[in-house]
Amino acid sequence: MNTGDSFNILSSFFIAAGGFFCIVYAMLQMMTNRKREMIHYLHAALFLAVGISILIDPVSRPGTAGLAPALLYINYPIDYLLPLILYFYIRLLFEEHISLSKWNLLFLIPFVLVTLAFFPFFLQSPAEKLSLYPLDRQNWGYLSRFCLYVDYGIFFWMLICLLLALRKTRYYFSGPKPQVKKMFIFLSLSGLLALSLIISNFTENTVHYKINMLFMNALLIGLAALIMGEPDFYFKMRKSSSAIKYNRSQLKTLNVEGIMERINDLMELEQLFRDSEMTMDRLSALLRISRQQLSEIINSKFGQNFNTFLNTYRVEAAKRELLEDRESRILTIAMNCGFNSKTTFNKVFQDLTGMTPSGWRSGEPEGA
Repeated sequence: MNTGDSFNILSSFFIAAGGFFCIVYAMLQMMTNRKREMIHYLHAALFLAVGISILIDPVSRPGTAGLAPALLYINYPIDYLLPLILYFYIRLLFEEHISLSKWNLLFLIPFVLVTLAFFPFFLQSPAEKLSLYPLDRQNWGYLSRFCLYVDYGIFFWMLICLLLALRKTRYYFSGPKPQVKKMFIFLSLSGLLALSLIISNFTENTVHYKINMLFMNALLIGLAALIMGEPDFYFKMRKSSSAIKYNRSQLKTLNVEGIMERINDLMELEQLFRDSEMTMDRLSALLRISRQQLSEIINSKFGQNFNTFLNTYRVEAAKRELLEDRESRILTIAMNCGFNSKTTFNKVFQDLTGMTPSGWRSGEPEGA
């Protein structure tokens, strides 16, 4: 056995071992996520998607395609979903809450297009799939041409999502906090890895590709070790990024105390929280300040994000009405206090009081 064969065998073994590690680690993270925070789910989803992709990729390559023909090209939709997960994962590292907009749906377009394009192929039997492999060298309509672009586009899409996420969070990296520095190193190495994978894909250099995959395994194992060794890492990240954010304060020219009094009047006297359509944009317009300034005031002065701030007023009003107006249905009271569904009301009420609305009304503690 020559050196090249030894490298191929050992590298394939360690790459597959890394894939198994990612999947097992992701499952453990999901089962032990007691905080139920989105950042923890995205962390697990990131490892799960990478692990599945790593394990499927080798059986989609020449020479090994016959090992599991049913899985051919199934990694492509996963690969195009991975950059989306990475984008929101990076955002939530620094931001406690992300306001989703219709523009965020654009991130789903590559994933949806690839899934729909390959769907007819996925419906074929394993034998038919194997007879059509590789698609980019067969005459199977549009998919034969599309396959080549998809293969080259994966790491470009990864790099684009990574850069967009970094653009959104760039000013957080100016801080000296250790958690921020560690994450900056991880994200920088991820960017270099994406560039290197693009190069290896174009050159079709197998050795280069396997070295990249081994490097990716090492990067993910390092991230997992960091999180396991520092369970409150994400909390410290948010705390660090919050301090950096408000060091760049936009409140220096404002009468903050006056604005806080006006906010309290709008909530307590005019009861704007009862408007289910109330948003940060609408409230900032009423206060004649920017959305960013309102966010900073609520976070730094009231110690809450906007949704929690608004829901606290809504729940306090609901607590009173549930006891004072026992004839009204719980859903009616929820709607009157600004909630737009009973499900949301029940969840928020229980999160803030530790009781269900019906339990609060009856005066019975939970579990009684």
